[in-house]
Amino acid sequence: SEPSGRYATDKLSARAEFSYEGARRRSKLTLDAKEGQAYAEPLFLDFGVLPLRANASISGDARGWKIDALHAVAGKAGMADIAGRLTRDYKPQDLILRYDAADLGPIVTSYLQPFLIGTQMEGLELSGRASGQASMKAGAADAMASALHGVKLNVPKLGLVLDGLDGNLAWNASEPAETRLKWSGGVARKIPLQASQIAVRMQGKNARLIEPWRQPMLQGALKVQKLALRDIGAAEFSADFEGAVEPMNLAELCKALGWPQFGGTIGGTLPGLSVRDNVWSFRGALEAQVFDGSLKVENLRAIDP
Repeated sequence: SEPSGRYATDKLSARAEFSYEGARRRSKLTLDAKEGQAYAEPLFLDFGVLPLRANASISGDARGWKIDALHAVAGKAGMADIAGRLTRDYKPQDLILRYDAADLGPIVTSYLQPFLIGTQMEGLELSGRASGQASMKAGAADAMASALHGVKLNVPKLGLVLDGLDGNLAWNASEPAETRLKWSGGVARKIPLQASQIAVRMQGKNARLIEPWRQPMLQGALKVQKLALRDIGAAEFSADFEGAVEPMNLAELCKALGWPQFGGTIGGTLPGLSVRDNVWSFRGALEAQVFDGSLKVENLRAIDP
């Protein structure tokens, strides 16, 4: 370890080879780590659990550092290739990452979870297979595209679990990118979910349903005819929504949420909802069928709910 505590190793067994070409200012590195542990803030790597083999070629110039090629293999879990540029102080500038993960679990635990601490995605768990690529331009995220196969997603802070996740996940900073996903079941805030699929178009901080989405649950379903989100994560966030609830079993809902038991069903229409400046406004009347009667609410508004 070193005085700051930001870097440390324990029983590390690794082989490294380094060469430098002065005329080209090019460095080549080969690393093979199979045992022991290493800590480089915020990453903690256990090479006995997930060995690492990497080859890199990096050259320097007046603008910074160029990653000519970096190839890394994490045990049997997956591999990645990186190329692009870093600034003089090693900050990512223009990069492209291509990866193929046969087992997302150990890769997410070792290389992604530490960066999610303190966010809504803290404790994220993923398993299954994925492949794809991601890129940065001028130091900012530019695009990503992933193919998912039999993935299980668990986001503890959001209370969300999705099983058997398949499809294509895509995002682009400057042009529309289409995502199509399907899942075999899951849980949302303790409410069990059945199989469903969704199609979304995303660009920058905006997302919009491509086609209506139906999520079966509790012997009924949530139907979403329209969903448009703008400036996601920003103070100027806004949204438009239209949907309906097909009658759901109220007893199952109460059980899932730990509420006192009631019988009957709950369902109704969800009229147009708009979110502007933290004001949630329903267009039209919110109607629901509860027990053996009905409920109608008009001109409903909520400020900073």
